[in-house]
Amino acid sequence: MKQVLEEDVRDNVDGVARTDNLILLILGWVSFFLPYAALLAFVGIIYAGFLYVTGFANEENVGKAKSILMWSIIGLIVIFMAYAIVSTFVSPTG
Repeated sequence: MKQVLEEDVRDNVDGVARTDNLILLILGWVSFFLPYAALLAFVGIIYAGFLYVTGFANEENVGKAKSILMWSIIGLIVIFMAYAIVSTFVSPTG
């Protein structure tokens, strides 16, 4: 992907990289933010586990933990699907 992006990106005098290809720009941003989104979902799973373990006497915390866990897992599934789509469109052959 780096090689593909370097071919279509040119440096401006200001030092800001610019591209004329909108698809490559979007794919670059998506591939940049995917690891951070996965980290956020992983932190959500850890937080939900903490709430679940410490909230054994409080049904409200258990329900909150189950909700956070469910949405974190759904988020991870969406992140993996986005990664698959991005890696499909950005192939090594360009």
